[in-house]
Amino acid sequence: MLSQNIFVDAHVHIHDHFSLSRLFLISLQNFRKYHDANITGIMHGFLLLTESCGVNKFADLKEHGDQSGNFSIHDTGERETLKVTTLGGQTLYVVAGRQIVTAEKLEVLALGLDVEYPDGNTLKETLKDLNSTKCLRVLPWGAGKWIGKRGKIIQSLISTWSDGPLFLGDNGNRPSCWPLPPIFSDAKTRGIFNLPGSDPLPFSEQEKKAGSFGFSIPGEVDPSKPFSSLKEAIFSAPNTIDPFGTPESLQPFMKHQITMQIVKRRR
Repeated sequence: MLSQNIFVDAHVHIHDHFSLSRLFLISLQNFRKYHDANITGIMHGFLLLTESCGVNKFADLKEHGDQSGNFSIHDTGERETLKVTTLGGQTLYVVAGRQIVTAEKLEVLALGLDVEYPDGNTLKETLKDLNSTKCLRVLPWGAGKWIGKRGKIIQSLISTWSDGPLFLGDNGNRPSCWPLPPIFSDAKTRGIFNLPGSDPLPFSEQEKKAGSFGFSIPGEVDPSKPFSSLKEAIFSAPNTIDPFGTPESLQPFMKHQITMQIVKRRR
């Protein structure tokens, strides 16, 4: 029997100017590149959406599909998961999710949450509320967000955490010269594992990032409950989570950070 492995990008934004067709195609190509270089057997690909307040591309995709005609969109047995199929028969699962900004200006990813959750609650309130849902709760790394006062909040939370499953999330926008922060290894000793994702920024060339940074894990996928299958693989064998992808080089990192600050000030 062929082995089965799940490839996941756990931090995906679909920005307004992105082409869904290109996004899906590039995601499959990126997953396949890492799979074929390291693993044999069957590959299952997942894009876990992390949508900001007021954005719901998942609902648009569910209602209108992919207008390019290059992909077909199918419901699954889970309301938070869609199956995307190419004309050639390749499949990709797209899972709803939210990116929530807390009162401390930290971010929480609610992977698998298909309803809005408001920004502005404290970090502890947000995590507590999300614990009653079926989502995966992730604290994503962000440039400048895990240092100083906010860094101490994250450190304190991790060192005392006891309120159910929690994950950290490395980010494809981390520059390659910036090592993975030690908190990731510290958290792992407490059973808090890393679910990385690409985090495409709102620039046209960022479409190609989807599927380029994430993790793989051995596991079978039930087409009627794909996200549940993914969670089962994670919870049953978290030590088999295997991150893949290369962080960003310094020059584009600096360019994107400066541009993002300009965009934020204009808003």
